[in-house]
Amino acid sequence: MSEYKSTLMLRFGVLLFLSPVYVLGGLGLYHDKQLDILNLLFLMVPLLIVAIVWIYYGSLRVGLGEQVISKKTIFGSTEIKLDKGLKVFLDVRTPMGDLGNALFKGTPKYVVSKIGSESKLHINIVIENNAKRISLDSNIKGISEIRDKLSEFLLENIYPHLFEKYKNHTKVIFGPISIKNGALDVGKKQINIGDIGKIETRKGKLIIGSKGKLFALAKIPTLRIPNLVCFISLINQISNA
Repeated sequence: MSEYKSTLMLRFGVLLFLSPVYVLGGLGLYHDKQLDILNLLFLMVPLLIVAIVWIYYGSLRVGLGEQVISKKTIFGSTEIKLDKGLKVFLDVRTPMGDLGNALFKGTPKYVVSKIGSESKLHINIVIENNAKRISLDSNIKGISEIRDKLSEFLLENIYPHLFEKYKNHTKVIFGPISIKNGALDVGKKQINIGDIGKIETRKGKLIIGSKGKLFALAKIPTLRIPNLVCFISLINQISNA
């Protein structure tokens, strides 16, 4: 897969966000007619922040091949193997309150590939394997294609092994959640899969709702749940069995 550049959106966003500070610092220096350290800092610090962000995102390159995913910046490069030890976390952030709230309907791939574009969520993808970790944010050009590829890899290479473990009455663990014999263990709480009504994300959390009840059965930060796409797929498979 070809390399990707981040979009200019974030860099220009930082520039515009800090523009009032430039104005205040410039007016202060103009008004005093002399070098004032505080007003100089008003100008130099935000300009330094913009320069760092601009250079960092301008140098960012992400490559996704058949066996590895890599991230390169001016600070160095990290390469992670795509194998059975892969863990993919979703840091789901909802801008403007709950406007981006998404229900997990349809296929498991919806979680990774559709949730970002259709529901206007900001999703960082955190990829981990063999003590190495990289984070990819939603400003990276081609991020939806990367989500699709990761989703396909998880469902084709990792999910089948998890389902086999479940069928053999072995506990399947997704971070703070474990599944065995038709039930979820979330901390000290046990939830029967047949009692689950819907699963959704809200304010950075996976919310497991109950059939016919107002209150949620459990709320877990999405960034703590590895391979969320496999978790949803497994729940669907068990529910439809």
